[in-house]
Amino acid sequence: MSNQDSINLNKFISSTGICSRREAEKYIIEGRVTINNQTAKLGNRVFEGDIIKIDNKLLKSRPKTLYIALNKP
Repeated sequence: MSNQDSINLNKFISSTGICSRREAEKYIIEGRVTINNQTAKLGNRVFEGDIIKIDNKLLKSRPKTLYIALNKP
């Protein structure tokens, strides 16, 4: 898989609404975050299908937002 198919771990964590990116970095540095049952490191990237946990609690990503523009003259 290419880097275009992945996002930064701290961005993924913040997108779940649990915390900010800076707080996510702290969790990663403290060793509280795992990717597929392996301790995550700062700078790791997340791919679709990866299992991300903070303090052994599973994180679920939010569904992608779909915007629809309607032009009604």
